[in-house]
Parts: sequence; C-alpha cells; structure tokens
Amino acid sequence: MNNENQDKSKGKLAKLLMVSYNLRRASYMVRGIAGAYLVYLMYQMFSESGGSNGSLSLPLALVGALMMIAGIYFLIGAAYAFANGIYSENDPAELEKTEADPAEPEKLEAEKEEKTEA
Repeated sequence: MNNENQDKSKGKLAKLLMVSYNLRRASYMVRGIAGAYLVYLMYQMFSESGGSNGSLSLPLALVGALMMIAGIYFLIGAAYAFANGIYSENDPAELEKTEADPAEPEKLEAEKEEKTEA
C-alpha cells in the first residue's frame, strides 16, 4: 500500500516538474521573441522619424530608447538562458539520470536501518 502511494506521488511530481520545465523553457522563448520585437519596433520608429523630416519629441525619444534597452535586455537574457541551460534545471532527462543511480536504493536501505536502530 505504501509503495503504491509513493508511485502515485512520484508520478504527480514528475508531471509537475515536466510542466515546470516546459513552462520555463517557453517563457525564455517568449522573452526572446518579445525582446526582438521591441528592438524591431523601436528601430522602425526611429528610422521612420528620421527619414520623413518629422522629429520625435524628447519624451517620445526617451521612451523609445528605454523600450529598445528593455528589448535588448530581454533578448540577451533569453540567449544567455539558452546558452547556459538555465531553464533545464528541471529537465526530465536529468531527473531520470539521477533516479536511475544504482547506489541510491542501497543508501535508502542503509538510512532505514539506521532509523530502526535508533
């Protein structure tokens, strides 16, 4: 009975971690896309205002510059996360490797024996 409960909870945990992994990975993708789009929009705004003899007001230019900096920040952050695998801390493949450790059951049995002796 206890073994069945452990299997069920292990399955729930695995599903939760899988969702967390996918959401974290997707969030970095969305951040990268949003950053690239912000940079593109601000580039278009600045290039169109310079070419059509129209000038941007100072507050609009400052907001545009801040949005471009934010876009670059999002883009670099997403690229850094993908390059270093920050989102992969809950990677299901990594979890399977740690769970498949052959010495792990022996450690658990040794801990149980120590608890029963105490």
